[in-house]
Amino acid sequence: MRVIRAAAEAGELPDEEVRVLVQQRITMLSEDEPYDPAIHGYFIVLDSQDSNDAVSQTLGFSVMCNRWDGTHFGEPTFTPSFEMIEEHTSCFEMVFVLSDSGCGVIVFVPKEHVDPDLLAMCRAHAIRSQEPST
Repeated sequence: MRVIRAAAEAGELPDEEVRVLVQQRITMLSEDEPYDPAIHGYFIVLDSQDSNDAVSQTLGFSVMCNRWDGTHFGEPTFTPSFEMIEEHTSCFEMVFVLSDSGCGVIVFVPKEHVDPDLLAMCRAHAIRSQEPST
């Protein structure tokens, strides 16, 4: 798992599509002021072997649970805590807003070799990205 808090770190990502997406998001966030992860948020890029527990530990909450009511993915009343999730060619992009100021975290989940429940949740809730793929 990689936590990206600077534009230079994004350039080191091995997956081209994810690298371009993170760079684009940093550019978008810095249109009016310099990018600052304390103000704008940061990015988490999962590696294929990362467990859901490792993701939860890094985020401070489980992506598989609703942060407010505690329901889990798979329960009939579950609604996800992310603002949105987009499906790209090689990954899913989950956006979480963490504060009223708009600070958040974007989690990139590869489509292969990841926990099957996490992939199932991504597939169940994702919308197809309208951005051209790399």
